[in-house]
Amino acid sequence: MNIRHRVKLKLQFIIYVLFSKSNFKLSFLMRIKLAYSGGFTANQYYLFGLNKNSSEEYLSEYDWFKSRMINKPYDYILNDKFIFHEIVKKQCLTPEIFVIKKGNKVIGLRNEISSTEDTLNFIKEKQIMVLKPICGGKGKSIQKIEYQNLGGWSLNGKISCKEEVENLLNHRKDWILCQHVTNHRYSAQIYPDTLNTIRIIVVRAPENNNFVITNAIHRFGTKKTEGVDNASQGGLVCDIDMELGILSEARSIKTLKKYKYHPDTGERIEGVEIPQWQSIKQSVQNLSVNFWYVDMIAWDVALTNQGIYIIEGNSSTGVNIIQLWEGQRSSIFGKFLKSKGVVR
Repeated sequence: MNIRHRVKLKLQFIIYVLFSKSNFKLSFLMRIKLAYSGGFTANQYYLFGLNKNSSEEYLSEYDWFKSRMINKPYDYILNDKFIFHEIVKKQCLTPEIFVIKKGNKVIGLRNEISSTEDTLNFIKEKQIMVLKPICGGKGKSIQKIEYQNLGGWSLNGKISCKEEVENLLNHRKDWILCQHVTNHRYSAQIYPDTLNTIRIIVVRAPENNNFVITNAIHRFGTKKTEGVDNASQGGLVCDIDMELGILSEARSIKTLKKYKYHPDTGERIEGVEIPQWQSIKQSVQNLSVNFWYVDMIAWDVALTNQGIYIIEGNSSTGVNIIQLWEGQRSSIFGKFLKSKGVVR
């Protein structure tokens, strides 16, 4: 690890571990103790129940930061949504990118689009599109843009206007405009207003170099998440039975509540079986083999009525969403991180 990465890790430790924003109250002395005894945050103290559970069973926020170094120097291939799209589009279904903006330059990939006005007209034609930053995670800055024939615009389901959408396209740099994908019936029934994705973590097994699935969780949006399903924005998370594809109760990294039913729709979550689960797992493993130059991929997958869509590939995964039920330090994923020197 070079000096620049070491300095970056130290800064991340101070900003995101020691002084991280907390949803729960904890004394500063306890925060210091948690941070320097393993890199845990105040949130993790409550989410993992570290008042009664051993921290040695859990991966910490600092472990997550260190894990982001595993795929270097090829991590940009997964983190850059445009590059990732260009690689996977020949191998599987993935939301098509129609327009890209790099700096101040707007480029249509299939149409003659070279300006904001051209982009607005294209959205009018398609009626619904998704705007994403080229790089970045946790659902930040993702906007579902809709246009109704009577001239009404909306952003993430909220009434908007042409001027607001135009300002959004003009002021943001480095974005992609892509196809809007809709949920399979089982997922839409639970919550229809966001694309509800499955996070599947795949690692290269140290003993034989084969890619294996270590964890899988299902995310669902809520009225509070503004068009995305990400847990960091307040979305719900379910553990998935790896063999059967059955959902556990839903939990959140914002509260300590448990949900057998979706709080906004009242639809049952716990016990729901994901259709085509075996096919989803096999598709992800087959696709992972093509990324032989990395050692870990956190896939975001959506099942639709048209088939399995690969939404994104990520070079790392947050540890909170996979440890709401039990610690992962001694799991297959934890042992993989140990083999990479991320955890001791």
